Parts: sequence; structure tokens; C-alpha cells
Amino acid sequence: MRLSGVSQCLLVVFVSAFVFGASSFAVVPPIYGPFSPVLVGAETNQFGFYANIIASGGFQANFEGVDAVQWHGTTEHISNPNGAAGPLQYLQWTQGGFQAFDKKTGLPILCPVNNPGDPCPNNVASPVPWGQFWDGSPGSHVYECGHGSPSAGVILYDQLDEVTTSIGAQRHGHWVLAAHIDHGAHIYYCVAVSDSSDLLHASWNQYEFQLDGNGSGGQGGVLPYSSCSAGCVSGLYTPDYAKIGTSVEVKKTGGTFAGGLYATWDLYSPGNSGFYVAGFETCVLNRNDMVNGRATTGMSCYYYLPANNHPWVSTKSGQSVIHSLLPADFEGTVTPPVSTLAEYFLATVNPYTGALSNDAPCVSSSCASTQLALFTMGSDASHPLKGPTLLTVKSFTPGCYNTVNVRNTYCVPQPTSGHVIDSIGDRLMHRLAYRVVKTTSAEQLVSAQTIFNGGVNCTGPDSTPCTVIEWYKIVTPSAVKPTVLQGPVIDSGHFTNFLFMPSVATNSSGNLQFTFEESGDTAYPSIYTVPVTFSGLGGTGAATEGTPKIVTAGGGDEQDSEIFGEFFSTTIDPCDDSTYWGTGEYFKSPETSKTGFNWQTRIYTTATSTPKVCTF
Repeated sequence: MRLSGVSQCLLVVFVSAFVFGASSFAVVPPIYGPFSPVLVGAETNQFGFYANIIASGGFQANFEGVDAVQWHGTTEHISNPNGAAGPLQYLQWTQGGFQAFDKKTGLPILCPVNNPGDPCPNNVASPVPWGQFWDGSPGSHVYECGHGSPSAGVILYDQLDEVTTSIGAQRHGHWVLAAHIDHGAHIYYCVAVSDSSDLLHASWNQYEFQLDGNGSGGQGGVLPYSSCSAGCVSGLYTPDYAKIGTSVEVKKTGGTFAGGLYATWDLYSPGNSGFYVAGFETCVLNRNDMVNGRATTGMSCYYYLPANNHPWVSTKSGQSVIHSLLPADFEGTVTPPVSTLAEYFLATVNPYTGALSNDAPCVSSSCASTQLALFTMGSDASHPLKGPTLLTVKSFTPGCYNTVNVRNTYCVPQPTSGHVIDSIGDRLMHRLAYRVVKTTSAEQLVSAQTIFNGGVNCTGPDSTPCTVIEWYKIVTPSAVKPTVLQGPVIDSGHFTNFLFMPSVATNSSGNLQFTFEESGDTAYPSIYTVPVTFSGLGGTGAATEGTPKIVTAGGGDEQDSEIFGEFFSTTIDPCDDSTYWGTGEYFKSPETSKTGFNWQTRIYTTATSTPKVCTF
């Protein structure tokens, strides 16, 4: 797995506050003044886009999202499409910015303009560039966010206020948009939270945090490795693969909702043979301040760096086998129970034994794992990062994984011979969906990853087993011994090609819906979706895979990079808590060094008639 976006060329000493075996609490301040981020603007069109496209037409359950051509000269091989449904719109991120689509028609409704109130040119919608969304004017408190290049942005719809706020009070959800950017010699984390669930009337509270400190080894988080605990690897950390989730935390006193936005990212450190993941970092942001547009304190963060001689560091590569944590992301209509005192985080525990030749996929039983790692973290110093709690699962071998060169997870074939792409099988994939199932009042976490299938149904190049989709449902994660539910992997004889890039969401019944990609020697990368239902109450009991449905068939493949993308997304509609929305990437024609970047994206919903819109 390569570093995403701009992080490939950045070497920064990173914020640190937690070392495995000992902990301390630290604060990552934002960049300006008294270390409090400042709300920028009060109106949507102050941020350089204007919604004046009237969406008219019939219902579409499957429609085109943003593509590379719309970004006019993008230099990104990948789109990293993700998004979420709100009460009225679907908001999609692709590498460079975002676009909103009317839920009833599937038509885009936003465009960037030079001045507030200007009409869209020719009344045609176009995606909103990252730089125009942020206030990049001189003197702005989020100037850097308006001038850097975003890396793997994430969009969420935060519906917590819809279920935790009393009726009669201000009761609506919020959109969240977050990404790493670099500008000049520094790297920043940029987070924007809307004040409304309606994107046509929303203002955005924007916050900028400088992650690599003030250069003096002080509060900013600059930490020379000479000051690091024994076992730290020499070099400078680089953040990568950032994810963010809405809080599931509830304060114990009176059950008052505490709330937070929880961010995670890997910490890359250069070794003798290139970058590798030394560990990860988790941070909490003050959600209540951000949704209300108040100046806020810095992020409270912990880092996790197992020492070189720790069992969770691969003896072959020096890489931590626990990385790429996913923060839980709330969905549903039931408030988390009072007993939920902290956010959940989940990661796979990759294999760290076996002797294989360099770059050879790990397909032997000695390269299998049987564990996931569950962590918790609260919004204050009384609950620092804790874990891992190791959860036992069915034996699995991560897709395309090998224990010698753990950064190489490339083995997914395409019709163009010799051009394999990354399965990203060494991690759980966006998102870690959290909900409280109404019928049982049980907490559940669900995520998925790409694994080898052991040679069942198909083989790939050099007789490599195909990859399939494994999923994990953690029931009552707060228990001393949480229950892990698994069913048949996603293939069930339906596919004879490689499956990868899964994303999963749950509905009010505890059933699942997956978005994923298929590719093979005779199949161009194509987007699919499939449901999984359960025989028991609240999404328990025996699991049954439904019939896969193709979202869109690809007409070309990636011939200019090994990286097809890094994640898709599947989310639930807040209006009915049963309709799913998803987005993914494909090519209509091959992408080569001569054609330039030509990726496409697709958005779909499982609604069979015009999706419900709602207000809170």
C-alpha cells in the first residue's frame, strides 16, 4: 500500500502522546493565535460556491458522480469516492473537492463561482474545488487549508443531533468534511462542519489544525526521535490514510450526550527500503464547539507505536501489524446507551510470521491471522486510548499480502496483461458502521476487508487465489468478551474474479449492504452491491448473501498506476433508516499515460422509487 495523495512527499515529525505500554495526554493546537480555530464566514456562498441549479426530472436509482474530466487537468490517478445521504441531498467527495446531488433526481446542484450570488455559468452544475470551499484570502484563519492539496478527503453525515436533541430544540444533522493537506513546509488537518442538513442553505464552520507543530519541539507536537521511547524508529513520521467518525460516546452522568469527532491516521516512517507503517494516531475534536461555530480547543491525541521488539511488529519488515484504525461512525435512530463511555476503533491484526520471497503474495497457512484489535478512547483525559482487546475471528489471509514486503498488496489482475492493482487487503475498509439495533437495544459494529479465498472458485496470475470480501459484525463491543458474527465470504459462487474495495452499512433491522469492486483477466474493474440478511432478531443468527447486483460495468482498466483507489463508501439514508446509498470508481475506457486521467464514479441507491426526503 502506497502513501496516498500528497503524503507521499512529506516527511514531518508528528504529534505524539501515546506509546504502547505507557500513556500521557497531549493537545494538538490549531495553527493560529491563542490556539483556537476560528469560524470563517456565515453564508454558504462566502466559501466560493453557489447553489442555484434547479434539479428537475425523474427518479434515478443509479447515476453518474463526478469524474476526472470535470476536474479539468487533475493530477490524481484515483478518485477515492465516498459520500453520504442526508435528508435532501447526497454529498460526494472525489479527489479535489465535492458535489451535491438531489436525492429525488440524481442531478448535481452545486457550482463554484467567483462572487457570492453569481449564477452558475450557463446554469450548469460543476464540482466545488477544495480551494474555493475554504477561505484562502490573506489573513484568513484557514488560509493554509484553502491553498493546499487535499489527501483522501472523507465526507460524513452526522445525524447524532437528530436522535439526541429533544423535540422542539434545534434538531438537525450536520455534514462533516475532513482531509489532510500540505502547504509550504507543513501539514494540516482541515475539518468543516455544516450548520444545516440542507446543503442549499448551509454555512460551514471551518477549522484548521497544524499537525507538525511549531518547530520548537514544544506544544505543537514536534518530537525528535532522540526524545522518543526505546524502540522508536529513526526518521520523521508522515500521516496517511486519515479517517473520521461521529461519536458514539455518552457521558455517564445522567446519560448526557458528550459527543466528539474522532480522527485516525497511520504514522509512516521511512525505513531502509522505503516507507512503512510504524503505528497510528487517534484524535478527538470538540464536536459541540464545531457544530455551533465556536472557537475550540485543539485536538486531544494519542499515538500508538509498538517497539521494534514487540510481537506486533513484523520481524520481516519492521512494520506494525496493527494499523489503519477505523473510528466508529454512528448511524441509526437509537441513542447510544449510557454505558457507552468512549469511542470504538477497530483494526485487523495482520500476520507477522512466515518466510516468503520478496513480493510474493502470502497464501500459506503460516501467513494467516485470527485476530482483530479493538480500542476505545474518550473525549477527555479520564479515558485515554485503551487497548487492544483482541477479538478472535475465522482464520484469514489478507488479500495480496506478504510478510516480507508488507507494503506490496498488489495482485488484482485486469484484462490488460501485467497491470495488477492494489487490493488494500492489509486493513479494514471505510467505514466502521455503528448502530444500536432498535429491536434488541444491542450495540453493533460492522466493517469489511479483502482476503484471499484459499483457491475456491478461481485463481489469478501465477495461480494466486482470488480475493473475496470478509466481513465482521461485533455485537456488544463494550462487553468483556464481545461477540463476533461472520458469515460466508462475499462470493458464494457468484464470481470467478477478484473482489476488493468493500464498504458496508447496516439498516434498522441489523442487515447489511456492501459496495465493492470486481476485476479479473477478462473483467474490467466494475462496481457491485449485494445485501446480507440474518435469520435472527436484530441482525443476528445465520447470515445469507443475496444476489449481487452490478452498479456499473467498467469498459477500461488502470494501466498507468498500481493504485486503483483507496476506499469506497456505503451509508444509510437518515430519512427511513433502511435505504442504502453507495459510490465507487470505474473506467469507461483504459487509463494510460497517453490518455491522461479519465476515471469515472457512480452513485447508487437501493430505493426502488423516489427516495424519501425529510426534515427534522
